Amino acid sequence: MPPPDTANADAEHGPDRELLERMAVRLIVIAEECTDTATRLKLRQLVDQIHSSFLRLDRAYAELNIVQDFIPIDRSNRPGKRLVPTAITIHNTDNIELGANAAAHAQYLKSDDARKRRISWHFTVDDRNVYQSLPINEIGRHTGSKKGDAASIGIGICMNVDLDVPAAYRRAALLAAVLSFQNGIKLPKRMFQHYDWAGKNCPRVLRDAPNGWQDFVSQILRFREKLTNVPVMTIAINRVQDHHLFD
Repeated sequence: MPPPDTANADAEHGPDRELLERMAVRLIVIAEECTDTATRLKLRQLVDQIHSSFLRLDRAYAELNIVQDFIPIDRSNRPGKRLVPTAITIHNTDNIELGANAAAHAQYLKSDDARKRRISWHFTVDDRNVYQSLPINEIGRHTGSKKGDAASIGIGICMNVDLDVPAAYRRAALLAAVLSFQNGIKLPKRMFQHYDWAGKNCPRVLRDAPNGWQDFVSQILRFREKLTNVPVMTIAINRVQDHHLFD
């Protein structure tokens, strides 16, 4: 099996995923116009097979369910300094209390305590949502390192006792894949743990589990290899129904 970098590079230079998406769109149109039920079913099955080989960006965003709940711009834990992200840093929230979900942490980041501590990160993930507290073009205060803060997007994964753990880590992996895809962040070498910047045992859930970090990064890579941009759909104009367009 090739190392992760090679596998990812091969995916980038494999079949043209945009062409496949265009084919799928055209097949959907043909299927809708097809009067034969059996043929229409076969065409839809073919579309499903094509879609299983990639994940369109708009569908990924729909699955992530991102809620923007930004820290106010006048708070000391929102420095407002420009970030050009070249890395992603993963954290755990270290809060196991019932209900300590992504929404609760987004609220915390707007609190006086967070302001006094000057702590902030970009996204908090639980099993149902992603809450965004900072724009990705602004630095946060999450790595304990100027270098880390100046380079990376911070993702905090919840630890509340009522969390569906596999669902939360799947969502976090998909978020990391989408962010790397859209910002040209190199995987896996630009994925960091909080530990890498400051020596803190964080994300401790992943660090404490056997192969936890490696398995999480592999999940990110699998999502990343499937991601594709939303194609520009070609609109076929019906000249009979829309004859006024050609007058």
